[in-house]
Amino acid sequence: MKTVEELKQEQYDAKAKLHELVEFINSEEYFTLTQSEKNIIGQRRIALEMYVNSLTKNIYDKDGSTYDISSAMFPLLMSSMFTGSSFGSSSSIDSLKKQLEENDSKVDTNTDNEKIYMMPE
Repeated sequence: MKTVEELKQEQYDAKAKLHELVEFINSEEYFTLTQSEKNIIGQRRIALEMYVNSLTKNIYDKDGSTYDISSAMFPLLMSSMFTGSSFGSSSSIDSLKKQLEENDSKVDTNTDNEKIYMMPE
């Protein structure tokens, strides 16, 4: 078994990887990926979050008194990995981005040359 200091270093490294992945997910480059690639990245994010959580519990929750919702989600996560489900995907984000782009194309100009954004129909 690893020492607490080794676990803390492992937790620190995993949090750094998770932070880097979240930064990528919030980048313009992410939105150029295919839906399949986004799904894989989403699964990696979920796995890293669960890993960081398990390390944190291992370090600080010695008596196991904290309930962990991720253990209840594990079967769902595993099934989505093998069935190609879009669980954890960004399809709703893609939809929102598309709607915003459509709204930007519906810009009108009033007589004072101020932009007026039209509400979606």
